[in-house]
Amino acid sequence: MKKIKVKTLSEELQSFFDNNPEKYAKISMLQAWPAIAGPQLSAVTELKSTTDGVLTVFTTSASAKSLLLMRKEQIIRDFNKMFPDAKINRILITKRA
Repeated sequence: MKKIKVKTLSEELQSFFDNNPEKYAKISMLQAWPAIAGPQLSAVTELKSTTDGVLTVFTTSASAKSLLLMRKEQIIRDFNKMFPDAKINRILITKRA
């Protein structure tokens, strides 16, 4: 009879993230968004993606969009400091209805 090796949840998670590094990076970015954007701005925005140097952020608030635009250089700088492999050079802000 063949023995089945039972893995702990920790081992399974480690294996999952080792085989899917982009998912680990995405989770890290989502968790870091409040620290990068600040608590008030992160409460009314949603980090959606980072693709080809573009950080895509959703918001439902026109004032949040304006604040993101005013702070975009600082947000890009802070994001790249925390996630240098992302190489963000632009923010795309999409307003949701």
